[in-house]
Amino acid sequence: VLTHPNAVVLTASQSTEVSGWYDTQKHGLFTYVLLDAMAAAFKDGATGAIPSAKDLTTRVSPEVQRLSRRLRQREQTPQLFGTAADTPLPFVQKPE
Repeated sequence: VLTHPNAVVLTASQSTEVSGWYDTQKHGLFTYVLLDAMAAAFKDGATGAIPSAKDLTTRVSPEVQRLSRRLRQREQTPQLFGTAADTPLPFVQKPE
């Protein structure tokens, strides 16, 4: 899969880590931060470029790591794989 020219895999943690839950938000920690980053990409009607998986990972990873340490006292490091990491994500669209 990872050799396909359009493949991108974004994981919530490394294979040796446990992906945590964010109790107060009723989401996985990674999912909550990822959704927040996607919403922030279009905050206040911003019309900038559609983010790539690499852009989102750059925004998401430090916050996931920080929250995991604070809430779960353990490491959680999102990972990005694939040849299309710099390609804009077509499913991330500005809300109408």
